[in-house]
Parts: sequence; structure tokens; C-alpha cells
Amino acid sequence: MERLIVDNFLNLKHIDIDVAKINIIIGRQAQGKSVLAKLVYFFKQLPDWLKNDIYEIYNPKIKDQESIVKYYLMQLFIKIFPKYSWKNQNFKICFYYYTDKIFIQIENIYDENENYFSLKLCGDLSNLIKDLFPINDLAYVDLKHPHLYHIKQTLENFISLQNIKCPEIIFIPSVRSFFTSTIYENIFSFIYYNKLDHKSKIDYLSKHLGAIYEQARNNYSTIESQDNKERLEIKKIIKKIIKGNYLQEEKTDWIIHEDNRKVKLSDASSGQQEAFPITLILSVLPFLGNTQNYPLFRKEPEAHLFPDVEKYNAQAYHFFIEEPEAHLFPDSQKYMVEIFSLVFNLTEEKNGFFITTHSPYILTAFNNLIQAGNARKKILERGNKPEELEKLFSIVSEDKILDIEDFGVYTLENGELKSIIDEENRLIDETIIDEISDEIGDIFDKLVDLELGEE
Repeated sequence: MERLIVDNFLNLKHIDIDVAKINIIIGRQAQGKSVLAKLVYFFKQLPDWLKNDIYEIYNPKIKDQESIVKYYLMQLFIKIFPKYSWKNQNFKICFYYYTDKIFIQIENIYDENENYFSLKLCGDLSNLIKDLFPINDLAYVDLKHPHLYHIKQTLENFISLQNIKCPEIIFIPSVRSFFTSTIYENIFSFIYYNKLDHKSKIDYLSKHLGAIYEQARNNYSTIESQDNKERLEIKKIIKKIIKGNYLQEEKTDWIIHEDNRKVKLSDASSGQQEAFPITLILSVLPFLGNTQNYPLFRKEPEAHLFPDVEKYNAQAYHFFIEEPEAHLFPDSQKYMVEIFSLVFNLTEEKNGFFITTHSPYILTAFNNLIQAGNARKKILERGNKPEELEKLFSIVSEDKILDIEDFGVYTLENGELKSIIDEENRLIDETIIDEISDEIGDIFDKLVDLELGEE
């Protein structure tokens, strides 16, 4: 399991988290939920950046190639976490990739108006980078040279042998309605590909979402022709969330309501606009299968530089989703969680999720699906009674059932995490939500007592 340790970064005081298949962080606003999600995103994306951007990083004119690699990764970190926000802090961040022998450490030391920012490739990863670049020869400035392909293949083999997972990483930030009203051309893909474009005024993760949204939108018609059970179920649930059917027509997105009203997506309600990018991405990308010639967001030149690179196959994704409940009524939040469960269970590897939320309804919706998993386990222990399983699946379909073992659920407050998984009952402990409800209820009771003249 991957592990993130954070000491004193931005508003995170001390964090030590094992990254599960489904991670949920709940808490008040401005507690650092988004910061934590972005940190995990950065480190999970990093192996893929290394192996796929090696032809950008490689500079045969410089002998110390490890420094070049580290500088490149540091600049990516700064793109996600602007330097002004942390330059006067002393912090340390470590991320472990399934083993104590492979980890990356980022540290900043602030001393007398000076800051010393560093990134270390630790253990076997550092040794690998040093071994990969033994040659200092100007002949290798040609990016088509076999040596560069060898470096890429060696990195891929190392990552595979060390069991480092490299799913497609998708980050869907909380501000999403912007994309439903502005994306009609492929401008975001163009901007996103230049990762270190310092002239761009659009933040990195917005560019990332823009490119993803375009990919999903451009492939929608291809996926729409699929009639597999899971996608049809997801499509049915999406209709409940956006209160209509999605239609693409002459570069314009529409929602067709049940009463046949036709509304431009850009003119739809705030809930529809916030929910739509999530539902579009989750209903398209996991189903692309072999329809792409190379992985999403990988630059097309790579296909020419490395002609033997395997073609895109259906693979696991890891979705980072901020505030999926935004502008949605509780029943629609439940439907959103059902989509998450269906996408999670699509493949043997499972599609991962990292969700930040303020909503107790999100926790309750997940708990229902986890309890279905608990019930199935007990039914099987009693002897696999078909009639009981049939009754269970009539309440919660089998492809939505979840297992608490796949979860990490935490509250984040005052810069620290607290697990809220009830190990005994194998559920998410919703006591924290009850405590807040009780506090609000106590105030109401006192006001009623005053109205009735009671002490």
C-alpha cells in the first residue's frame, strides 16, 4: 500500500495516511482536504510522468542527469503548489511506493529569509536514475536514438517489477461549471501538454480537467454505441442526476428534459453544470477500451519516437473528485455514489477513488453499499442461500456492492487526520455527523424551552 507522510505543509500539521482503493476525506471548509488530495495526486502521477516525459527531461549535455530529473519534478510540484504559499515554511513530505525501499521526499527549510527547497529520489529509485544515465555524449541529443528508448523501457520494467501501480490519474476539482460553458475547442489539451508552461494563467489542475473533459466529450459518440450492462446502468443513473438526457449537436451540449424541453448545458442549473463533468468523465473514460492508439494525455509524438509502445488497453483509473455533492439534493448525492461504486467494480484491479466532501449524505450512501457487502458476506457464511442473495440484490445490485476493506475514511481537522471506520461493525462511523446534528438540535431545544417558558 502507498503511504503519505506530511509534516507542516500549508495547513496540514501532521498526516500519515495509507492510500486505500477508496479514500474519503470529510471535514469543514479550509481544513486542507484539497491540499491532501493534490499531494496524493502529485505522487501517484509521478511515476507516469517519469516514464512518459523522459524524452523531455533527458539532456545529454549535462552529466548529472539525476539533478535534471529532480528539477523537472520540483517544477511540477510548484505548478500545483505555488511557491509563494509555502516558501516561508519548514516542511517535509514523504511518499512511499508500496515499499520502504522506494520513496520520494520533498523538503523546504526556511532560515533567515532564505528557503532551501529540495526533492530527493530515495533508495532504489535514486540508484536506478543514476544507472540510467551513464553516458555524456552529444550524439544522444537526437530524441529518436535507441538509448532514450532503452531508458524508457528500463523505467517501465523497474516500475512493473516493484509493483508500482500506474493507473490513469484523473483529478476533478471542485469548480467544474466553468468547463460546461467554455469548452468547445481543443484548447485545453494543447495547453495541458506543455506541463511547465509558465506563461499560462490557468492553474495546472484546471488545465488537466479541461483536457480530460475534452477527451471524454470527443469520445462520447463512440462510447454511446456501447450497450454493456454497466454503462447502461450508469447512463440511467446520470439521467436521474441531471434530470434529462445529454445530447451533442453541432459542437453544442444540450440537456433534453423529460417534458422534451431542450436546454443548453451552459444555461442549465448550477447542480446540472457541477455534476455533468463528473458524470461525463465516469461514463466515458473507463469504457474507452481499445479505441485509443495511445494513453490519454500522452503526447502524440511519443507514438513516433517509440513505435513499439503497447497500444491503449482498458486499465485501472484513479479518480480524485472534490466535493461531488456540490449543488446537489441528497438523493442525487446518493446516485453519484452509486456511479462511483459501479465504476469502482468495473475491472479486476478496481478503479480507485479519492474523494473530499463536506456532506454526511455521501458517507451514508457509501455506508449503505458497504452494509450490502457485509450482508452478502454473512449470507455466504450461512451457506450461500440463493433466495437471500436474490433479496439482497433486489435492494442493492451486485455490481454496486462495496467492501469496507477497500476504504480509508477520515475526518480532517486542525491539520490532522482521524480515521472514522468502525472496525467492529465494518462501517463508516457517522458519529461526527451526529455530534454536529446534536449541537444544532440542542440550540433548537433551548429556543423551544424559551418559547414555552421552561427552564
